[in-house]
Amino acid sequence: MLLVLNTARRGLLASPGKSLVQQHLRPLSMLVNRPISRAPAVPVLMAVRGKKTDSDLPRDIDPIDPRSNSLRSRIPSFPLGKEAQPTIIPKPDTPVVGPRLSFTEMMLILKNKKEPELLYEAEPHRLYFVICFCGSFVLALYGIMFGENLLSAAYMDWKMNPTDEPFVHQMFKFGLRSAVPIAFTSIFLFMSYVLARFPGRLIRRLYYLPGTYMKGVPEHMQGVDHIRFVTHPYLPGRPSPVYTVNLNQLRCGERTTIFTKDGFYGTASKSSFFFFIWEGKSWVPWVVDRSGWFWGDGRVWDVLFGKKSIKEAEKGLSEDDKIKQHWRIQDAAKAERKLKEGKSFYINEYKRGFERDFNTLKANTVGLVEDIKEKRKEDKKKALEEPQTKLTWQQKHKQKLKNKKKQ
Repeated sequence: MLLVLNTARRGLLASPGKSLVQQHLRPLSMLVNRPISRAPAVPVLMAVRGKKTDSDLPRDIDPIDPRSNSLRSRIPSFPLGKEAQPTIIPKPDTPVVGPRLSFTEMMLILKNKKEPELLYEAEPHRLYFVICFCGSFVLALYGIMFGENLLSAAYMDWKMNPTDEPFVHQMFKFGLRSAVPIAFTSIFLFMSYVLARFPGRLIRRLYYLPGTYMKGVPEHMQGVDHIRFVTHPYLPGRPSPVYTVNLNQLRCGERTTIFTKDGFYGTASKSSFFFFIWEGKSWVPWVVDRSGWFWGDGRVWDVLFGKKSIKEAEKGLSEDDKIKQHWRIQDAAKAERKLKEGKSFYINEYKRGFERDFNTLKANTVGLVEDIKEKRKEDKKKALEEPQTKLTWQQKHKQKLKNKKKQ
């Protein structure tokens, strides 16, 4: 419609010597012959929570890094074992902990940065896309088939009415029989939706933005470290969403340890191939693949997102190491007591175990009694402060007994 109005407006203002067709074929030919540049420009940093896309770039190009978001880039090549092999080469300018550089010095290098520093770059997530698509399709298909079969059976029973029930009873029975398949179908469709949206939570690249770099932003954001990360668009052919979040709002799970001493960057794990990063009080986490490229090693992430101290992270103890260390201390203390006590060691062990259990039970019961006493004191204070407009159950019971005696 706008093209027709624009054509009519130009035709009215055109000179009489040129025809309308000639005037509009020329600019169209110029647009066709004009070369399209595929090199994206680097966008200006926006230190605001939310998405940032650049509409001037082609629709299948990442606004930060020219990495394709087309449908073809989400389809893996066969055999699928090739997709699991690492493709990102370690960057030569990245510091590595060794005899000449300690972990504390490496963290100081990161904290003294004045420009954005790339901390993470993921491998291609083609396998994630395939697994999530297949799982989402299977769940949706099973949910629809399950609901269709049960709903059709309930409808045929309602239509045939073999027991000759009244219309109201028949509708009530049909509603009950329909509620179960609808509920199960909704659960399957919800799980299918979650799997379909899962690739959109995968982090492709993650940057550390020092507080000195945060200029031209509101005052409460200045001087505060931020994290900027790029994710996948939910639909192919769209620009990649970019998020900038305060570092203090990002954290890993309480029991999550990123540094495991396994793999090239010390982040590989046999129990999980990804970990979560939670943002504030959000219920939906961001997902980081453990097989990607990490700046330094996993201890940097334990400090930034695990909120560990630099001294604690420098030890490089994983959760398994901490458990083994705890049991080693327990075994050493037990062996020392066995040497001192001799034959009476086992009897004394039973006594110590009984004393521990008794003290624990005593502490719990004493705590419960103290809580009950404090609650009663608070109730008495409230009763004295507020006028008694309502009778207690004891007073009500006494009044009932008095009324029965009068009768």
